Amino acid sequence: MTNRPASPARSAFTLIELLVVIAIIALLVSILLPALGNARRLARQTLCFGNVKQYTLASLSYATDHRELINGFVPPEQSPDGRFLLRKFAGTGVPETVEFFGDPFEWSAGRGYDIIRRYSAPENVAISDVLNWVPQILYSHLPMVEYLGRRLPEPGVICPEDLKRKDMQQNPLNPSGSGDDAARLPYSSSYEYSIHTAIPDRDVSGSAVFRQGSNQGGFSTGVPSDPRWRLGRRRISEVRSPSQKAAWTEQYAWHTSKSANSPAFFMNSTAQNLVSYFDGSTRLSNAVDANMGGYTLAPAGIAVTPLTIKYDANFSHAKYAWTTGNDSFTPTGADRSMRGQYRWTLDGLRGIDQPSR
Repeated sequence: MTNRPASPARSAFTLIELLVVIAIIALLVSILLPALGNARRLARQTLCFGNVKQYTLASLSYATDHRELINGFVPPEQSPDGRFLLRKFAGTGVPETVEFFGDPFEWSAGRGYDIIRRYSAPENVAISDVLNWVPQILYSHLPMVEYLGRRLPEPGVICPEDLKRKDMQQNPLNPSGSGDDAARLPYSSSYEYSIHTAIPDRDVSGSAVFRQGSNQGGFSTGVPSDPRWRLGRRRISEVRSPSQKAAWTEQYAWHTSKSANSPAFFMNSTAQNLVSYFDGSTRLSNAVDANMGGYTLAPAGIAVTPLTIKYDANFSHAKYAWTTGNDSFTPTGADRSMRGQYRWTLDGLRGIDQPSR
């Protein structure tokens, strides 16, 4: 009986086996990639929560250390001739200069640039003052940087999704864009602080001294003639509903609401915003559920809904154009409403932004 020769050992996959392995790997990748992407998204959102939480608690700590005064740009007492003094940093080892302002809003603007000069690293003493801007919107963290002993630009006030601002922080002395306005953008924040920490709950004189302009980045200001109208010097005890009064709000719904791949502006009714409250809590809040917002005029106590606010991408550092085709909003718009919520709370610090949790 003859023996059959032994079959040669197999040294490679067949084509079918290789295709099966590739198909299995592709299937596993298709399953894992969305999970990994979602994990990264949640990680960025968690970091953003931490940023807002940190500055909210720092704000409460500041009030504790400063006789309940809420952090912000608080002009000093007026001099006998009605002006406000500001000592300006001129560089390391250089004597400070002194400047007087007749307008408290201009003092606030000058104070914002002074903090940038004092705490910028690398030092940026050459930045030019721009006095027709409102630092209380996206620069209210500047006094907190001073309080916490930090340097500028401060990465803790930037949302991880705010990529353009993050890029500007990498090279603050050469920001993108032109003009003096662009020079301060690397020192700005992704979050707005409650404007009511700087202005009265009601316009005590019945005249508009600080109002929203025609677009989200424009404002009108005037020198308040009534001595009861004070810029700043609001106290934390004036907040009547801390768990429902917004403190910090992200400027865009960076993590949730998007249209045409751009984040919705936080006033848009489709937005789900990261909001911190004066009780120290931080949570995602639906803008559509927030109170409409508005002004309260004195002495009649008449509530006035803000005028139509137009979103203008040119007034945004990122120039997001998520309102493609129509960027004019009405207070009753369904998917593109700009109702003034969070920024303009009826009854100010004493009002409520989010009626329920």
